[in-house]
Amino acid sequence: MTLRLDWAVPCRYAEAVDGTATIIGGGIDSFWPPEVPTDLGVFLMIRIVGPQDEFEEEHQLEIRLVAPDSAEQQILQANFQAPPGARNPLAVPGMESAMLVPAGVAFRARSTGSTR
Repeated sequence: MTLRLDWAVPCRYAEAVDGTATIIGGGIDSFWPPEVPTDLGVFLMIRIVGPQDEFEEEHQLEIRLVAPDSAEQQILQANFQAPPGARNPLAVPGMESAMLVPAGVAFRARSTGSTR
């Protein structure tokens, strides 16, 4: 079994402290800059879930931006794993573990996107 991305919420600001998420301005799905090209930035609150022992191995998270012409651009790549001894003492056998990952990403918007 492997880890999986449970959900990701684009937002204005995100932080994770003590297993809880703070998400401000969640649900951003559009930007309206006065002109393009322009630099844009957004936070993502990401929840990754899976068996506890999978978190003990190193994994890679990659975020790609898909342009209107379907061209892809990598905007974030990060390796992660749980620190040694980070097992949840309250975990029920067979219960999945989770990790909250706040990520700030910035990218260059070179053209306008879809109006669908």
